Amino acid sequence: MEGSRPIWTRTSVAAIAAAVGATVFFAPHLWSMGDVYHGDWRYFHFVNEAIRTSIAEYGQAPLWNPWGCGGYPLHANPQSAALSPLTPLMLVFGTNPGMKLYLWLHVWVGLMGCFALARQVGLRGVGTWYLPVAYATSSWFAWRLTGGQMPMAAGFLLPWALFFYLRARAEGWRWAVGAAFVIALMILEGSIVGVPMAFLFLGSVAVLDSVLDRDWRPLALAAGILAGGVVLASVKIVPVLDLLADRPREVGTEDDRIGLSTLAAIFLDRRTDIWVDAAKDGPLRYRWWGEYGAYLGPVGIALLVAAMARHLRSQRKWLILMVLFVFVMMGTWGPWSPWELLKRLPIYHSLRVPTRYAMLVTLCVAIAGAAVLDRLGPWLRERGRARLAAVLPALLLAGAAADLWSYGVRVLSTVGHEEVRPVEVRPAFRQEPGNAGEMERYVRANAGTVSCYEAGWIAPAKGIRTNRAAEAWPLEPGAMDVATAAWSPNRIVLDVDVRVAGPLVVNVNHDRWWTASAGEVGVRDGVLAVDLPAGRHSLTLSYEPLPFRIGLALSGIAAAVAVALVAVRRRHRQAVSPQVLQP
Repeated sequence: MEGSRPIWTRTSVAAIAAAVGATVFFAPHLWSMGDVYHGDWRYFHFVNEAIRTSIAEYGQAPLWNPWGCGGYPLHANPQSAALSPLTPLMLVFGTNPGMKLYLWLHVWVGLMGCFALARQVGLRGVGTWYLPVAYATSSWFAWRLTGGQMPMAAGFLLPWALFFYLRARAEGWRWAVGAAFVIALMILEGSIVGVPMAFLFLGSVAVLDSVLDRDWRPLALAAGILAGGVVLASVKIVPVLDLLADRPREVGTEDDRIGLSTLAAIFLDRRTDIWVDAAKDGPLRYRWWGEYGAYLGPVGIALLVAAMARHLRSQRKWLILMVLFVFVMMGTWGPWSPWELLKRLPIYHSLRVPTRYAMLVTLCVAIAGAAVLDRLGPWLRERGRARLAAVLPALLLAGAAADLWSYGVRVLSTVGHEEVRPVEVRPAFRQEPGNAGEMERYVRANAGTVSCYEAGWIAPAKGIRTNRAAEAWPLEPGAMDVATAAWSPNRIVLDVDVRVAGPLVVNVNHDRWWTASAGEVGVRDGVLAVDLPAGRHSLTLSYEPLPFRIGLALSGIAAAVAVALVAVRRRHRQAVSPQVLQP
C-alpha cells in the first residue's frame, strides 16, 4: 500500500487541477448552461432532443427520429451519440445542460489523458503539466466547440488511445484492450471525423515505430486495437453501414489548398473574428474561421523550435508525424498530395475540411514541446543556473496556460445564443413545413419539420404531406376509415376499417425495417404504405432494425471476450509471480 500512495496522490492532484482547468477553459458555456446556441449547436441539439424524448417520454430506444426530414433512422445516424455518456447526462439534467456538461467532462477527460500520456512518455517535471494545457485546452478545441461541432469532442479521447498503445508496447497486450475500448467509445459518440483521424494517427505512429525499431509488432498491435474497437462498437457500426449502403453520405468534391501564409495564420493568428477575410486569408472554401484556427501560442512555437534545434533525435517521431499531418492539412496540391492520397481510402473519401487535421499537429507539437520543457530545468542546473531552473519552466507553463486559456475563453464567447423559447405543443403528432434552423423546437412541440438540415444523406420523400388532419390515409379516397390509436417514435397503432382492399399510406419516410402486424409493407412516392385486405384491423407498425440487434449481439460478445481475456491474463500473472517466503 505504501508504494501506491504517491500514485493516488499524484492522480488526485491531477484530477483536481484538470477540473479547475476544464472549468476555466469552458466557463463561457457553463455560464449560459440552459441557452440554445447557434450554428451546428442547433442541429446537434435537435438530434439529442430526439434521443432524450424517445427515452424519457416514450420509454423507447432511440431508433427512429420522426421529428425531422419526414422521419429517418436515429441511432444509425452516423453523428448520433445515443449510446455515449451524453444520454444519461441529458436524462438527468435536460438536453441543453446535458450537452454542456458532456463537453466539460470531455475537456476534463482530455486533460487527464494528457497527464497519463505525459507520464507514459517519460515526463516527470513541468512538462507533465504542459502537455494537458497545450493539447486539451488548445484553440483547436475552442474553435470547434464554439461552432457546436460536438463530435469533435472525441478528440479529447485520443491521448488515452495513445497512452494505452504505448503502455501495451511496454508492458503487454492486455493494455491494448483499453485502447480498443477508447476507439469504440469514439465511434459510439458519433465522431465521423475524429474516428478516421484516430485511425490515421495510431496507424502512423505504429508504422513509424516499426520502421524506427525494425519490428513488426507495433503494426500488429495497432491493427488489433483498431479492429477491436470496431468490433466492440458493432452496435453502432452495423446500423451505420446498413444505412449508408442505401443512402451514401454525399459531400462536396472541392477542398482547400492551403498556402504558407494561411498556414502561418492558422497557427500564429490570435484572432477572434469568426469570419474569413477573403482579402486577408485568400480564397478559402469555408467562411467560418473555426474550420481553420489552431493557434499554438509563442511558448508552443518556441518549444517546437527548441525541439527541432536541440532535441531532434529524441523527439524525431513526433516531429516526423507533425510534418506529415501538416502536409495532410494543407489539402489539395495535386493528385499525389497526402490529402488526395488519403481520400482514396475507404471512409476517407467522404470526408472534407483537411485543416481539421491540425488537431493531430497540435498533439505532436504538445508532446515534443512538453519533453523540451521537462528537460529545461535539469539543463539549466547542469550549467549552474539553479535559480533560473527553479523559475523559468514554471513561468513558461504559466504563460502558456494564461495565453491559451484567455484566448480560448474569448473564442468560446463568440458563439451566439438565446434563451429557450416556449412552444405550442400539438395535441397529436403531425408533419409541418417547419424550419431547418430551429429543428429542436419541433421535437418539443410534438411535430415533424419537413424543412430540415442533414449532411447530404437524407431528405423528405416526395410523398410526405404537411398540415394534414390525419397522418395516415387510404390511397384511394373512401376505401377505408383510419384512426390513430397510439403514436410513438418506433411504434404506431392504427384502427383501420377497410371496405376496399388496397394501400394505406402513412405519412413517414419509408425504411425497410418498418414492419406491420397485418398486410404487406410497401412504398408509395417514398413514404411508408401497407397493402391491407378488406376487414377491420388493429394495425401495428413497428420500427425494428435487424442491424441494431446484430450489432448489439456482436458488441456484447466482444466486450465479454475482452473482459475475460484481461481477467485470465491478470490471474495468470498473479499465479506465476514469485512468492515471498516467510522466515
